[in-house]
Formats: sequence, structure tokens, C-alpha cells
Amino acid sequence: MKKYRPFFMIIFILVLFSSCGQEKAAKEKTIIIGNYFSTDSKLYLNKVYAKKIKTIDSVDLASDSSFMMSLNSQDYALFRLESRDHYPLIIVAKNGDTVKIEQSNDKAWPYRVHGNDECMLVVDFLEKLNREEYKVDSLSAIFHNSQSLPDFPVIRERLNEQFINIHKDFKEYARATVTDNPSSFAAIVIINGFFREFALFDPQEDFNYYEIVDEALMERMPENKYAKDF
Repeated sequence: MKKYRPFFMIIFILVLFSSCGQEKAAKEKTIIIGNYFSTDSKLYLNKVYAKKIKTIDSVDLASDSSFMMSLNSQDYALFRLESRDHYPLIIVAKNGDTVKIEQSNDKAWPYRVHGNDECMLVVDFLEKLNREEYKVDSLSAIFHNSQSLPDFPVIRERLNEQFINIHKDFKEYARATVTDNPSSFAAIVIINGFFREFALFDPQEDFNYYEIVDEALMERMPENKYAKDF
């Protein structure tokens, strides 16, 4: 029996988000076009490997909140954009793609993303993840604000039930997405993902999902480093 390692845990240590796309990009490069709110911080572009993250570019958002980055990626790879003042954002890209990111005022999902099909699967998952976690944050606020109330035990029980239902529904969504798209980068991200501190998949209990994804990835892109390292 093959042993699968949840090495993408590093992706989910922070709240994660993602985006990717195609436009008129030069075929020999990956282009990242961003329109962020101006802040006194740097935005770093990191390449995410199985066991490490490497910074490959950065921009100063105080002077370059609208920016363009160019990088070389012969095959699909995972990249992360992060700064002190913004949610980190995962992108999947290869040469010929244009990643277009526009920051918005939406507190639950602060990006508008245009991308290719491969990347938009990741975007859809991460948007839903963060919207559901935003609901949990609201439940947490109610919990803390209700502790002095006489009926707090009843409130706490109801809040716990709501959290359990949110978590259960999201796990079902994650499983359905992996089942429908087993050869995608989204499957790699999801199967190694977390909802809060809870893993969405267990390598032993959910071994069949890992096996399905592994076989689909190796059939679709056997030379891709991420497929090999899964």
C-alpha cells in the first residue's frame, strides 16, 4: 500500500486564497498582474515546494500597488502571494498564463480573480473555504459576547451545532470536488487542506481518495513535480 504524505500542510498554515488566468501573455512567460490597495508593506511572490517556500520576487505596495510580475514556469506550479497587510493568495501557473488579481472590500473573500480552468478550480475552493470560515468567525464573536448571559449554555450548544453542520457540509463539498476533479491541482490542495485546525482528509481513513488522485495525476501529468511528490 502506498503511503501518502500530507506535505502541502505548509500551504494552509495561513489562511489561504488563490488565483490564476490567461490573457494576452507572452507564451514564454507567466505574467502576474495585480491591483491591490496601497499599504506600507511589501508583497512577496513565493514558489511553494513540497517541503519549502522560496521567495522569487516582491513589490512595494506603497509605490506599486498596481504591478506586473514576470516569471518562468515551464509546467504548472504553485505560487503564493503574501504580505503583512493582505490575505495570502495561492496561484497555479505555467508559462503562457496571465494571473489577474484585483483586491476588493469583501471581508470574506477580498479578491476578484480571472484565470484559466485549472486555477479557477483552486480559486473556487479557497473562496468557499474562507467564506465558511468567515461564518465561523461570526459564531465565535457571538460565543464571546454571550458568555455573561444567563442562557449562555443554551447559546453555546446551538453555536456548537451550527459549527458542526458548517464543518460537515464543507467536508462533503471537498470530497465531491476531489471526486469530480481528481487530476487537478485543486485536488492536491484540497486533499491536503484544513478547515480551521481540522484536516479535511485523513491519509488512513480516506486512503481511497488519495489513491484516486494519485492515479489521476500520474495519468494526466506524469512529469509534473507536484504530481510526482504527491
